[in-house]
Amino acid sequence: MTKRRKTRKEKIIADLQRKLQKSPQISTPDSTFTLQSQNDVLKKYLSSPLPLKRQIKTDTLSYAFIRHDLLKTVTLTTGILTFELLLYFILKNHMVTLPMVGY
Repeated sequence: MTKRRKTRKEKIIADLQRKLQKSPQISTPDSTFTLQSQNDVLKKYLSSPLPLKRQIKTDTLSYAFIRHDLLKTVTLTTGILTFELLLYFILKNHMVTLPMVGY
């Protein structure tokens, strides 16, 4: 079986519990300060909405990389086709003869 991953809320709860366990209770002769109960702290943090991930707007993105890739593809394809046509006409007009190749 695979191990279940903790959710974001579970990680926040675990972090808060660790912080509460590490911080000692402070007492002075004049007055006693106590920590808030664990449930109060958890309710406070869980009641506030979790920060949402930043959403990327597609209309603000630059598509320069796609344009660059398409330009390279078109250039390479045009070069290959030009070379094939040039080779065809050279062989067709018998400017160069290759054994085993006949037109």
